[in-house]
Amino acid sequence: MTLTEMNIKKIRIRSKISVQEAVSCVFVLWLLNPITHDYLSPAYVIVIAAMWYFTANSQNKSAMGKALNSKAFIFAWFYPLFMLIYVAAGHAKLEKSSIGMPLIVLFYMYCYYRNNKKDDSLILKSSIFYFILMASYTLLELKKNPYISRLLANGDKVFKADFLSPLTAGYTEIYYLVFFVISAFGAALIYKKRNFRYFYALLIALLLFLFIRAQYTIAILLVLLGTALAWFTRYRNKSVWLVFVNMFFIILLMFLIFGTDSLAEFVYLVSDMIPDGILKNRVIQIGDLFYSGNPMMQGRNGAVVRFQLYSKSWNTFLSNFFFGVGDSEMALALVGGHSTFIDRLARYGIFGGGLYIISRIYILILVRKTISDRWKRLYSINMVIFLLLSILNTSNRNSFLMMLIVILPLFFECIEEKLRIESQYSERKENCEYINDRERNSGKTES
Repeated sequence: MTLTEMNIKKIRIRSKISVQEAVSCVFVLWLLNPITHDYLSPAYVIVIAAMWYFTANSQNKSAMGKALNSKAFIFAWFYPLFMLIYVAAGHAKLEKSSIGMPLIVLFYMYCYYRNNKKDDSLILKSSIFYFILMASYTLLELKKNPYISRLLANGDKVFKADFLSPLTAGYTEIYYLVFFVISAFGAALIYKKRNFRYFYALLIALLLFLFIRAQYTIAILLVLLGTALAWFTRYRNKSVWLVFVNMFFIILLMFLIFGTDSLAEFVYLVSDMIPDGILKNRVIQIGDLFYSGNPMMQGRNGAVVRFQLYSKSWNTFLSNFFFGVGDSEMALALVGGHSTFIDRLARYGIFGGGLYIISRIYILILVRKTISDRWKRLYSINMVIFLLLSILNTSNRNSFLMMLIVILPLFFECIEEKLRIESQYSERKENCEYINDRERNSGKTES
């Protein structure tokens, strides 16, 4: 068989996508889609999930059985089942996002036990293609309306419907792409193949440009923090948590040495390099927080307002420590609404809110255990960023879980598979060279 015939055969093999693979890709992209959460009926997710379960079970019953009995899947049900008690008591409304957690965990654990890198690669490639398509389309939309991604953060579904599309990245999409940028940057530090680095350098540049144009200040700050952690922990003897704590104390030391006014002046200097808009205003407001004189930005400081909302939720939690204030319209007026973790404590108390926080963290820890050692540190960085995001902002969408629980582990494991294959090839090459050298030396001896 000629080389051309072999290549044609490979293309034909790759072009054959099973029903199970197609349904898996649809399921992942459906949850990553901007319009799924608020604008499409949960019935669609149920139908797609049922199709995925039956096709996946028929493909590999053993993997499905292990996934159903996994600790992560069983624990993922604790919070939804507990919240049913609150719902029955009229203290809470049923959260469809909380029902999504067990389903997403089951999907990943099935992929883990199935251990089929070809199928995993298809899911990953289709997701990355979607990210590129969404980022490119959103950038075009931002040229028409520079505030469109910010407007999609509005909680009014009727208002947002005029701007929304399956390819327009809003609040949720910008923030779950933050995790992917950090992971791609960290992966490029470890996997040094030139083509890989070129591709992900271009993709990171595209997504960073999207974050800046979309004017999400916290997203940019989280990317800077995450990539800094990835850089400083790229060697195996570096602890993510230790580096994070050291960075925190270095920042405090800078405050003590230079004073808050000097840091404010530096922030103002940075703001001078940013075009007029929301992002520039937010950076100026950060400087105003540290400046002892008159603020540069007159009126309400968005950063100060954000801290007031955190304080509002925290005080509500302390006043209703055990069960929270619930989900009634009157009760929600006591909740700030800008921090998933603190708001959950305010709404459901230490029992419901505490279980929500613990379940999210523990499941990420269990998922981390399934990842190869080489990538555990990078996954921990994403856990740190997720914790910060959940404190500073809202992160209760299933698309965040899809990124953290499915996309990133598959991303790491697909690269690990490439490294393994390349290592085996290198070993075979060395063995062949060794055998050839021995044969040549033995021939010389005989002669």
